[in-house]
Amino acid sequence: VVLEEAPPIETSPARVELPVVPWLLSAKNGQALRQHARRLLDSLPETVDPAQVAAALAVGRAQLEVRAAAIGSDTAELREQLRALAEGEAEPLPTVHGKRVFLFTGQGSQRARMGQELYHTFPVYREAFDATCAELDPHLDRPLRSLVFSDNDAQLHETRYAQPALFALQIALFRLLEHHGITPDLMLGHSLGELSAAHCAGILDLPSAASLVATRAALMHSAPTGGAMIAIQATEEELTPHLTDAVSIAATNSPTNTVISGDADAVHAIANHFKNQGRKTSELKVSHAFHSPHMDPILDAFHTHATTLTYHPPTIPLHPNHDHPHPFTPDYWTSHIRHTVRYHQGLHTLHTHHTIAHLTEIGPDPVLTTLAQHTHPNTPTTAPLRTNTPELTTYLTTLTHHPTTNWTTLTTTNTPNLPLPTYPFQ
Repeated sequence: VVLEEAPPIETSPARVELPVVPWLLSAKNGQALRQHARRLLDSLPETVDPAQVAAALAVGRAQLEVRAAAIGSDTAELREQLRALAEGEAEPLPTVHGKRVFLFTGQGSQRARMGQELYHTFPVYREAFDATCAELDPHLDRPLRSLVFSDNDAQLHETRYAQPALFALQIALFRLLEHHGITPDLMLGHSLGELSAAHCAGILDLPSAASLVATRAALMHSAPTGGAMIAIQATEEELTPHLTDAVSIAATNSPTNTVISGDADAVHAIANHFKNQGRKTSELKVSHAFHSPHMDPILDAFHTHATTLTYHPPTIPLHPNHDHPHPFTPDYWTSHIRHTVRYHQGLHTLHTHHTIAHLTEIGPDPVLTTLAQHTHPNTPTTAPLRTNTPELTTYLTTLTHHPTTNWTTLTTTNTPNLPLPTYPFQ
């Protein structure tokens, strides 16, 4: 028998030099993982190139079930994390079995410079973000990219800009995760986030989705002002007797987190009633009372525009978060603006009918995953982006939680030749 090495594999042109790198470790059990960390720590010189070690571990070793990762920018930082793993001070990553769910957050999570570090680091993110902005900009009165990456975020919080900005970030983040081998089995969206999810699911192509999002944002921005939205620590059943013609249930976020929306005086009166009972209340920083009667004047114009678009069957299952007999149709998206976002019920339905292994938030901050912990506290969650946290570190941490991550798309060394210690067989 003559054995010859396999032909070289074509490598992705989208590899980049990362200022922060992951050192991946995996083993068949926890004890082997700790010994693996110790052997690696003892064998590596302090002057080793962190990127070379990252490449060798990523493409030179099998990815086994019990996993951990050290993430840092220099050898000293990475070695300290290895030491913590070796001595049992750090725990392995949770084992993932079941369906992966992507959660697309809604308006209110936007912030200045969101996604900027990913934009300047990853060509895939940059291309997707720019392509989405190119579809949105004709519907706006100023370029979206410069608005998102500006230090002055006052305009970013205006509805007409906030919703397109979140849509662009979510599409770019989805495409980046997809490029790195992480795709959802199921999806769920909250208000505006459900439109982003609809595009990612293939229901709307990018020009149509961008047009619908921009139209929705502009019309909602033009709706009557003078409203308020308040999250109250109460169930929908507790709040319903207090509702009036001017106040609606806007969202059911968790078993005890419900948002009411409508006339400011009436909304505050209901909130004060529950606040006096010792319940927590939190007023949302919004300019209008969404998902309430305040949206009625814009519904006809939105529906007229929605009927001009073409809708397709989803290629990824997207669970509707709004009660309607015909999901993802013009009637659905119109009613979606006016009536309750049933996020809690949607998440509960997914858990009832599927084994959910992991929840990943597609947005600039862990909003929906935090709410999910109140409903299903034992389900692992990750958020690729967090406020006041370095984006690259947070994103790489998310990648380590997914066993399907294609690390070759992140490796800068094509042929890592760094000798690694042998596996610590038990």
